[in-house]
Amino acid sequence: CYIASSTQSNDFPIVGGSIQTSSNGQQDGVVIKMDANLSAIQWSTYWGGTSNDAIYSLAFNTNDDIYVSGGTRSSTLVTTANAYEPTYLGGTVDAFITQFAADGSSMLNSTFFGSSEYDQAYFIELDNTDSVYIFGQSTASGNTLVYNAGFSQTNSGQFVAKFSPDLSALQFS
Repeated sequence: CYIASSTQSNDFPIVGGSIQTSSNGQQDGVVIKMDANLSAIQWSTYWGGTSNDAIYSLAFNTNDDIYVSGGTRSSTLVTTANAYEPTYLGGTVDAFITQFAADGSSMLNSTFFGSSEYDQAYFIELDNTDSVYIFGQSTASGNTLVYNAGFSQTNSGQFVAKFSPDLSALQFS
């Protein structure tokens, strides 16, 4: 059983070779892996930068690596060099996607997504080729988040985006 959530606790139970062992901001995302009986935490980690962060959803690829999506106010949220968007976009909240190793030992890939407005990714899903899809909300005006799309609705307030498995390329939004 896996749990994706957020906490404002500074003493959240961290177990295993955690990726992030302490809270960096007032609120951080958290990921927890429980045993099959829900009696013990197998591993857990905080995930966030120096401001508020939230994780809303998780999904697994064919190697059982874990992808999470959420929203952040942290320009210091860690991204990877090959990320589609390695730099905080400066909105009130930016969406993000992060990939963790199946055993919780490391962060593999991480990227920001959005605009200079409010953007959050609430749901994440992967297809059978491990392409990553997110669904979220945005206050970006016009077609700011529209890319390579067969259909779009201007100023709709929601988005769907597809990324490569390593989060280095946006395929459509």
